[in-house]
Amino acid sequence: MFALRKFVVRGMIRVSAGKLLRGTSDNMAGRGFTVLQPNFAFNKYTGKRSQSREEHDHIFDNQTSLEEQNIVRDKLRVAFNSNVDMSPGDWDKLIDSILGLPVDRHRLVTQVNVTAVILKFCEEMDKIKMAKSYSECMGLLNKDPSNLYPLLRTIIACKIEDEDEFVINVAKKFIDSEDILTVQRWYGIQAITKTKAWRTGLEMYLTDARLTVNDGGGPVCVQVAADLAIKALEQDDIDTMWKIMEHSHFHENNIPLRDQAGLGHRDRERVFKAWISHCARLRNKAEGLRELEKLFLYLQKHGLHLSKEILFNLKDLYRGNPKGEKCTATISKISFHSGACLNCGERLKKEEL
Repeated sequence: MFALRKFVVRGMIRVSAGKLLRGTSDNMAGRGFTVLQPNFAFNKYTGKRSQSREEHDHIFDNQTSLEEQNIVRDKLRVAFNSNVDMSPGDWDKLIDSILGLPVDRHRLVTQVNVTAVILKFCEEMDKIKMAKSYSECMGLLNKDPSNLYPLLRTIIACKIEDEDEFVINVAKKFIDSEDILTVQRWYGIQAITKTKAWRTGLEMYLTDARLTVNDGGGPVCVQVAADLAIKALEQDDIDTMWKIMEHSHFHENNIPLRDQAGLGHRDRERVFKAWISHCARLRNKAEGLRELEKLFLYLQKHGLHLSKEILFNLKDLYRGNPKGEKCTATISKISFHSGACLNCGERLKKEEL
């Protein structure tokens, strides 16, 4: 069957190739087409499919102006900025006011996606309290974890303010469930890491055998490890920070020849920057340099490499050296023929290449 998607704009149906939607049109069933049947009068638009994606976007843009696309955002923005505790009735009225309106160039707000639309806007406006209010009024917390995934992603993206208990309750639904993907369990730990119960996530990170890189868990595991390491550093628990970094979820058993911009590179460097800043804040500059040396030994041990961005952080630290000590940081290359550094001339041992 050829699946079609329609857009209802200004009383017309826009039919295009896309995801299969609910409802079957009787007058098109014989041709094997499946479309969404609207509940109001309209002019049938059954023209041929656009010859290209660009033509499709051009036609739809002409039908849906930017002003029309912003109606939903404007309504949500007014409601979210009102600083009024919304009741279930208030949420019902708000939902009714946006149903059927275009949320972007290709989608309308429907009963199916209205929760995702509202939670996404909570994320954009950093409104964790509105996400909590909507979840409680709509009874989201009574649903299976599979239906709470948009809420979880919103929590991860927002500042949790003083909503620790709400975040913990949502996160535990993913952490404790056995019927979810590995990546969703990782996100549950990432959410709880933002709260006062972060050590619960730490214990799972270090001991839970269910946490693997399977089912899309690869990119997320480094994010979670980096969040936990930075949290431990903020709590002045240095030993725990290094313990987290020594786990394979953080360094992923990297090898020296792996692409520098490979999996988890930027998340690892968040921790490196945090450690460099920590060393720079120490009153005893000599002690700061000794602590910084631990980072270089760690990089050498696991075959990890730094980027040019980290170089500037290191230079800032070295500029504050105690007098009499000469330390510089520069980007260099290793000679392919001799194995010598092109900057200082020192040769690296074979096991360090």
